[in-house]
Amino acid sequence: MSNYTAIVIGVLSLIPFIFMENVISSNRYMEILMNMILPATLGINLYNPYRITLLILALGLTVMGILISIIKGNLSAGIGYFIVISAVFLGIDGYTLLLYMISPIIGFYLMNFEDTKRKKYIIEIISLTRKG
Repeated sequence: MSNYTAIVIGVLSLIPFIFMENVISSNRYMEILMNMILPATLGINLYNPYRITLLILALGLTVMGILISIIKGNLSAGIGYFIVISAVFLGIDGYTLLLYMISPIIGFYLMNFEDTKRKKYIIEIISLTRKG
């Protein structure tokens, strides 16, 4: 049941991005604005600025993946990925430079937290210095 719920909520979170893509592709003025705004706020360079619709759909799929992973129970991966994706907004303010440098490291650690915990458990099982 949890899988179906996660997929339904993930698809529902994708719907606003699909509407935004539709508005941008049908309105040249919005397309010009989004070609300037989105790459600047996300800190990326688009090779072809007319591919802004692909960027918006990729952002929608990112939000969908974050929500699905959180709902399916992998909280640390969802939150870590959200920290990595949202870290680009911290570079706008110069006072948060330390957070801008540290948050991707914390996000990457959280994305791999479950694997790290599982590996530590396996190492404890096969350790020669284990008691019991």
